[in-house]
Amino acid sequence: MGRNGRVIDFGGKNAQEYIAQWIAAARTGDANAAYKVYQAESVCANNDEPGAEYQNPAEHAQFLRERETLRKLCANITPTQLQERMRFLTLAANAGNADAKIDFYMEGPTGKTIDLTENRDDPVVKKWKEDAVNYLKDAAGQCEPFAMGLLATAYDASEVLEHDMKLSMTYSVAEAAARGHQLSAEQFKKRFGEQMTETDFAEALNAGTQIAQKSCKK
Repeated sequence: MGRNGRVIDFGGKNAQEYIAQWIAAARTGDANAAYKVYQAESVCANNDEPGAEYQNPAEHAQFLRERETLRKLCANITPTQLQERMRFLTLAANAGNADAKIDFYMEGPTGKTIDLTENRDDPVVKKWKEDAVNYLKDAAGQCEPFAMGLLATAYDASEVLEHDMKLSMTYSVAEAAARGHQLSAEQFKKRFGEQMTETDFAEALNAGTQIAQKSCKK
């Protein structure tokens, strides 16, 4: 499983063998191959993540077994390869791959956990925020409810985007509609109504519905 939570089937190969199958095409600009390489390298990037604090010894032992399996699967994958995955991810996102657009946001500015508030003035972080939000909006336009949900959270959390409850509700409405969840205006009112004027609430409800209808039309 990669950092994006997607399960990748290596077809019986280890990570290095799987990457070797696609790397030449990826380096010549094949977006499909680039995304496959990214996914494989993201699996191995997961092994650098700090382990969780386990209170249950059995759960901790299971985690260690899984990490050891991952270590063997990713033997011979270099730090350079782990970092280059971001270039392949960008290539796939620019080619229109909605999953890649979402993954770009989930990876963060450098492919590692970073405090976005503390580093908000970093040019790299600023550029990533701009690109990541544009990618999410593109993915939302491809009827990706997860992207809509991420935008709703981003407009609420004030970490990637300026706080805007109207836009947060807009994308929440769009996400619900894209997932086929029949939520009433009253349900959204309970969640957002106290923080918005009647006019803003009505406009957000309408805008979210229109986003879903436009992006998800058959």
